[in-house]
Amino acid sequence: MQSGKGSILKGLVISKFGDLGPEPISWYPDQFSNMMLTEIAVKAVSILAGEEGVPSPKFLSVIPLPKFHLASVIYVFKIPDPQARGGLLVGTTSILFDIKFMSVIYQTIDDLTRLISPIDSFITKPIVENEDITAIVKRFYDSIEEFINNRREEEITRYKIAEREEIKKYDAIYSFKVVVVGDPSVGKTTLVLRYVERAFRELYIPTIGVQVSLKKMELDNISVKFNLWDIAGQDLFSQVRDKFYDGSQAVIILYDITNPKTFEDVFQWHADVKRVLGEVPGFIIGNKLDLPRKISRFDGNELAKKLNLQFTETSAKNGVNIDFVFEQLAKSLIKKNK
Repeated sequence: MQSGKGSILKGLVISKFGDLGPEPISWYPDQFSNMMLTEIAVKAVSILAGEEGVPSPKFLSVIPLPKFHLASVIYVFKIPDPQARGGLLVGTTSILFDIKFMSVIYQTIDDLTRLISPIDSFITKPIVENEDITAIVKRFYDSIEEFINNRREEEITRYKIAEREEIKKYDAIYSFKVVVVGDPSVGKTTLVLRYVERAFRELYIPTIGVQVSLKKMELDNISVKFNLWDIAGQDLFSQVRDKFYDGSQAVIILYDITNPKTFEDVFQWHADVKRVLGEVPGFIIGNKLDLPRKISRFDGNELAKKLNLQFTETSAKNGVNIDFVFEQLAKSLIKKNK
């Protein structure tokens, strides 16, 4: 199978971090420039910054590569090397996707983990013995591509069936615009994209600091559609945020429970949104519940009370409490708009 122009999956790159730094050692398909391979390897190893030793992540890490219109899903493994410090080198597997289909990554992350995790048991020994692993890399690439294509066909079939069915009569139909804000890297995009409708529909990847996604749900025979505006947290976009906020009926403010600075900045984000929208319902969310915390649940809850918002903690990576957030938000907005 070749990675065609319309393919979602674009490649698989194996890299190691040795004496010469990050080094790509095998890849498929054979279509990448040396410069591109080197940058993919560098980005893969960059996820280890600040780590002690070589981690064995339960989840894959996702890094966008907008320069190449790609998103890289990274799995870290260990390579025995008696001459290396600690007797180990870092190896990485980068699964490359068309960046327009990032929602596919977040909605299939558990399956991707299952598919790619065994790869180190097949390639570690050949890497140590300097053997060619191209055939192994191609085999894993083909299995991931087959999985992705099957999931896409399932989604297409599901929505075709839904379109043929008689439109259900609801007691009421609502549509709400919700802004999702917070510091960079708190998990806003992960939270939104994992749960958007139609993962295999191409996303518009913006350069203007916002990504708009759709979330539909049914609650007590009421249809609710959320237009989720994922607002970039970088200062670069601060001058245009007012336009993105305009017309929103609710707000979700995220912080990272492992990063106190992002918690402190919740006040600033709330003030920024309130300046444009006034008082609106919403949630403060302490994200990354799957990691060791530095911010207590009590502190998060107290902050939410002060700001008159609801509170919960989530793991956007494994989905904990995400449905709860949207259900509670829908109830609040329906009650307010009856």
